Amino acid sequence: MILGFYGPSNSGKTETITRLVKHFSGKNYRVATIKHISGEFSIDSEGKDTWKMGNSGAELVIASSDNETTFIFKKGMDPRKILQMINSFDDFDLILIEGFKSVPWIKKVKFGEGESKENTVIDFNGDLGSLISYIERELEIEKIVKKLPNFNCGECGFKTCRDLAEKILNNERRLEDCRYYNPEAVMHIEVNGREIYLSPFVQNIVKNTITGMLSSLKGVGKVESLNIRMKF
Repeated sequence: MILGFYGPSNSGKTETITRLVKHFSGKNYRVATIKHISGEFSIDSEGKDTWKMGNSGAELVIASSDNETTFIFKKGMDPRKILQMINSFDDFDLILIEGFKSVPWIKKVKFGEGESKENTVIDFNGDLGSLISYIERELEIEKIVKKLPNFNCGECGFKTCRDLAEKILNNERRLEDCRYYNPEAVMHIEVNGREIYLSPFVQNIVKNTITGMLSSLKGVGKVESLNIRMKF
């Protein structure tokens, strides 16, 4: 789940985020945070070795110790790209973002007075318990959505897989109400970023064809897992 926080300085955003991190990490959820900082901010310090490396022209500087690793890209970065990087590191349950208030696709919590931004889902009034309940429900919905194919085909009678997931969470529908639900799936194929449904019969044909071809290649041996990416 991704949730943003915006509002004036000293309105309690960072304090609320840290309390949420403590709560959900204490429940064994994996939590990541992002903070957008306006202006020409740098976490590096002039004169340090990492600063010298970056100042000499390196586009990426990585500092790693026994207990911490820092990635310093010498440029700003779009939030989608940041999230792609986070997901490449590990699978996080909850990503909390302070800032990026004008990004329309991020669900947001508003703090303080001022104009509400697009996709604001909560106008925070200090009730942390209600905010936690909202996040917990969203996390449960996401767990269900991950079990669905996310085709948003509408054949179940709902516009999106998320709509069906909400009904499943409320015990008003079942996973089996999705005609493409396949808990035994061993293969997932995406074309142009969209997952394609494969029946068990087609899965077996594709699986046996590809593994048969690859296992005959020198040095491959038994194929136990496989990732293929193609660009045209």
